[in-house]
Amino acid sequence: MRCVYGGAIGTWWGTDRNTRTIEEIDIIASKMVDGNKTGWFAECKYRSGPVDMEVLGKLRHRITLVRGYSVSHPVIYSRSGFTETVLNDADVDLYTLDDVLNYHVDIRER
Repeated sequence: MRCVYGGAIGTWWGTDRNTRTIEEIDIIASKMVDGNKTGWFAECKYRSGPVDMEVLGKLRHRITLVRGYSVSHPVIYSRSGFTETVLNDADVDLYTLDDVLNYHVDIRER
């Protein structure tokens, strides 16, 4: 699991101008990396079935609605894992509930 230190963490809501719908991204962590505003855009799913490509596709679309980032990284946290198609996608960071519960970092070591 990546830790983003020295940046900002929040959430985002906005309107998709094409569909006129309100969209949301659960978590955005941002930081300047090599002079580029970089964002990690996370979707959190606490449901009984694995996350599929529909969820990843929606996240990728929502990332395009957020302005001001030179580099973006999609991230998905899932209670119940991921479909094979999502697991085979190299351009997304994937974490299960076990990953989160078993991750420890001493912030004094930053």
